[in-house]
Amino acid sequence: VNSLESSIQGPDDLFRVDVASLDGSSSASYLEESRIVYTPYAGIPEGLDAVASGRVDAMVYDAPLLRYLVLTGYNEELQVLDVTFEPQNYALALPAGSAYRESINRSLLAFTSSDVWQDLLFTYLGRQ
Repeated sequence: VNSLESSIQGPDDLFRVDVASLDGSSSASYLEESRIVYTPYAGIPEGLDAVASGRVDAMVYDAPLLRYLVLTGYNEELQVLDVTFEPQNYALALPAGSAYRESINRSLLAFTSSDVWQDLLFTYLGRQ
């Protein structure tokens, strides 16, 4: 996330600006591993408030959550860059040999291929 007037375009720019992230998150770990100095915040809203008020220049965290929160509360002040630093996948855990695995996979594939899914993404996350 960065303010609309900022010149931050991607990860390489984070070395020269003040950065926020969620304390203890995988995003904070990414920053630490990349040797990017950041200010840890206890919550996403606190980090976004810091960006909006100019206390920091950017916040690094999960794009879908940032997109939703910016769209619903900071749409005029902040934007989420279309940059992925480190892709992360999510999964559902099932017991070994679960009879539900195949039907869940098929349902998820059908739903995420549908127009309804695209409409939901747009509703909650804005233009991607």
